[in-house]
Amino acid sequence: MKDLFENFGLYLDYYELTMAQGYFLSGRHILKANFDYFFRSNPFGSGYTCFAGLGDFLELLQMFKFGSEAIDFLKSKGFKDEFLDYLKEFRFKGNIFSAKEGEIVFPYEPLIRV
Repeated sequence: MKDLFENFGLYLDYYELTMAQGYFLSGRHILKANFDYFFRSNPFGSGYTCFAGLGDFLELLQMFKFGSEAIDFLKSKGFKDEFLDYLKEFRFKGNIFSAKEGEIVFPYEPLIRV
């Protein structure tokens, strides 16, 4: 399964990568930051949602990296070498706070805080 995720770092949008490079080039990557994962509306028109998938999220986060193909692709898009060197070595080191599996959650409520 790990080979499947060799370039897992590209499973996000271009805007997020450009913002990450901006943070990096301004030196903000060394500062602590918080990011919340939430949703805007309940699926299927229901009044609530049951939180699930934390184990999968944590497993994917452990495998999150930028392989050589991803680095080459980003280089072709004009990303700076200093930032790409940082991404080559990037592994998540931080804290995760989340709702409990099976807990009832609502729109705009932080499900996962990184």
